[in-house]
Amino acid sequence: MKNQSNLFKCLGIVVLAILCVLLFKRSDMIFDGVNLDGNSDIDIPEIYVFCTLPSLMLLVFFIYLWKDNKDNQFAKYAFWTAAIAISAIVMTNLLGYVIDQKWESINRITADYSYDQDSDLLKNKYESIALLSNIRAYISAATMLLVVAFFFAVDVLRKNKKLLWAAVFVVIAWLSQRYYIVQYEHYVNQPYAEYFENYIVFQMITDVLQAASVAYLFFVYALKDQPQ
Repeated sequence: MKNQSNLFKCLGIVVLAILCVLLFKRSDMIFDGVNLDGNSDIDIPEIYVFCTLPSLMLLVFFIYLWKDNKDNQFAKYAFWTAAIAISAIVMTNLLGYVIDQKWESINRITADYSYDQDSDLLKNKYESIALLSNIRAYISAATMLLVVAFFFAVDVLRKNKKLLWAAVFVVIAWLSQRYYIVQYEHYVNQPYAEYFENYIVFQMITDVLQAASVAYLFFVYALKDQPQ
């Protein structure tokens, strides 16, 4: 049990470290000169990796929840539901990366004023962004299965009130992510500059909520055997 406790404490610290790096990377998208080297080029794939890691680490929680409660069928249901939800999160982030790359391509093309702004290439890119955004929106709906996973886990979590409230915190954070995705899809057909800054700021807010909730859940689970 001590090893398990140390594992979750380490996971909580890692999640907070990821949050710090992610906020630093995102801030450079909208604030000039944030990075010490003054480099404004953003490693987009790296950002999506940092976004995905806390979700993948959350799966560790459900694995141990099932492992520690083998006689509870709801713990098993919670794990498999969470596995589906986290797979959807990975796919959502992957599609988000592809969409961002297409936007970057459009920006490079439209920056060249000698280029035909009504070309078929641009039209195809806009159409592909709209299509991928719709697919992403449908897949992102499956991420809400994470809420269902915690609902299945209530039978186990209610034994520890602090752990139950930590789970509620995670659920609220994930609902905020769903709101952010809906907002993103709503503005996807608008000119890039009109929504980009607000989009990044809202991402940073949801990053904080999600990482903090997951870290808190890990810390509480690490101390689950101690008196409340």
